[in-house]
Amino acid sequence: MYFSQIATSAYSYRHRLSIAKGIRYRFIEESFGKKAHIKMLESQPCDVSVTYSDITKAKRMLNYQPKVKMWGGVKQLVEWYKENS
Repeated sequence: MYFSQIATSAYSYRHRLSIAKGIRYRFIEESFGKKAHIKMLESQPCDVSVTYSDITKAKRMLNYQPKVKMWGGVKQLVEWYKENS
């Protein structure tokens, strides 16, 4: 594989997973042990209601293998934030 092919490609690093916003917010609230103050605004024309990611290309071209599941990554991020803020 040529470096230029790798360097000029876009990659997704989230596995095929779509999770409702409410569930994500609740998980983050539980991780922080605090209630989030969420102000829901009207949808904007550029908003995407559902997204899916596919890491097949990153696996094939970069030999990418995720080692942490999404929720574990969120927990690690929250712990890092608590330690560094």
